[in-house]
Amino acid sequence: MTCFVNIGMNVQWEGDMTVQEMVDEGVRRAYNNPDNPLRASVVADPAGARKNTKDNTPAVVHINMVPGNTVEIQIAAKGGGSENKTKMVMLNHQMTWQHG
Repeated sequence: MTCFVNIGMNVQWEGDMTVQEMVDEGVRRAYNNPDNPLRASVVADPAGARKNTKDNTPAVVHINMVPGNTVEIQIAAKGGGSENKTKMVMLNHQMTWQHG
């Protein structure tokens, strides 16, 4: 799950959770909802045992501070699975020059 959070500079929070913790809790509740059609694909340690967290946490959270006193959240239900399976390969480029 990738979340883009715009937080107004005048916003005051109640409680002691960080923005990351609040987003993770929302993602956890959404993915544990029996009506959720999306597959949990985040692994706890992509470089190690690759154990699925089963609730798509932790989410990737991008925070942007903006003027005002509101919070706007945009969610992209992607991440974890496809990014963990990507591979980058550099190919050698050969050039042939002809004279004549």
